[in-house]
Amino acid sequence: MIFGKLFGSGWGKTVERALELEEAGEDGDALILYERALAGERTGVEAGAIRDAEARAVAIRDRIADARIADGKLFLEQDSAESAEEAFRIALQVAGTESKEAEAQACLDAMEGELARMMTGEAREPTQEETFQALSGAWTEDQWDEHEEYGDAFKEAYLAFHTGRPAEAVVIYENLLDEAGQDAVFLLFELGRARAASAVRTGGERAEKLRREAIDALESFNERIPDGVAEGLCAAAWNELAQIHLEVKDEESAEDALMRAQEAVPGESIAYLNLGRFLKQAGRADEAVEALEQGAEVMDKLRPDFRLVAELGLTYRDVGRVDEAMETLQMVVDGMVQLHHGHHDPYVAVPLAEMYEKKGRVREACDLYRHLAEGDDADNLGLYSYHSARLLGELREDEAALRYLARARELAADDDLRKKLDELDGRGQTP
Repeated sequence: MIFGKLFGSGWGKTVERALELEEAGEDGDALILYERALAGERTGVEAGAIRDAEARAVAIRDRIADARIADGKLFLEQDSAESAEEAFRIALQVAGTESKEAEAQACLDAMEGELARMMTGEAREPTQEETFQALSGAWTEDQWDEHEEYGDAFKEAYLAFHTGRPAEAVVIYENLLDEAGQDAVFLLFELGRARAASAVRTGGERAEKLRREAIDALESFNERIPDGVAEGLCAAAWNELAQIHLEVKDEESAEDALMRAQEAVPGESIAYLNLGRFLKQAGRADEAVEALEQGAEVMDKLRPDFRLVAELGLTYRDVGRVDEAMETLQMVVDGMVQLHHGHHDPYVAVPLAEMYEKKGRVREACDLYRHLAEGDDADNLGLYSYHSARLLGELREDEAALRYLARARELAADDDLRKKLDELDGRGQTP
């Protein structure tokens, strides 16, 4: 399994690899391994070794928090309040000691207090200039240089596109392209995606024409952009092309575009996720596993892309690698709770619960359903309560089962669920 290479197997190997990574300055990967060891089977491990691993994990967390706090302060100096807030919040989440948590919280409080003092006391809509500055904040220097040459007309089109008026943007972009001719590069990307968005809102022959013209613009952009320049934007263009090809049922061209996107940014996990999803939907699950495993290898281990890990776990299930599927999906459940303090995602938790139950791991399946029953998936809370009652009955925890059964009856929204609840009573699963 791909994650076996990262996590090792057994306490000794896992901690040994963690020490190597820590000494090499790879704190993020080392922390994952220490915490993996501490969360796993520790029978026979000396108490001193456990305490040492715990202390090392805490120290790494504080070092990571220190780095994020430093980043946040630098962002503040650069007048990037949003980035600063994110850095301070990451520091708060990852901190290992109460004192470091307090330091991160103090940074957040100070920043928020300063922002509050700057407020006029009355909310207002951002100006067009402020909106444009926010949207264009991630541009490369090359993009800025080209787009500034087009003047206010480009700004008008750009804002039109980002406020849901792509057809207006297309007209202006096309006029600018007529004037720029072969000098246009980044303009072609903006024109291509505006045409693609307009096609989605338009029917008939006009939509077909817009899609062909969108393909022409995006392909021209990728042909004109120099190697090594704005690789992320190049990948975005290939992803846009893939979506257009899928809309017209050209799966071969879509796959080629997704492959090109992955080649443009080989260190970005999102490219592998998009390719893996495509291969999975095309019924090529084994190839999807390969693509997703490659993405897992290159992703940031400190801030993993749980969308990719979840997709990999579900694809493991599809190809019959059930044990790996359960381990991978459990990582997603644990990681999202730890980092985001949120409810379980049914997309991950439901199939994991189903696999646990089939494997006879009723307690783990029940815990997942009980967590889902307290979550925010309002349409299915009754169903999750039913499964919680059913599995609690199997575990002979009758009092808790009755509570969930009553809740399921209150929330049951269809006859099918009501029938299941009646059958559950009839089998004597609950008293």
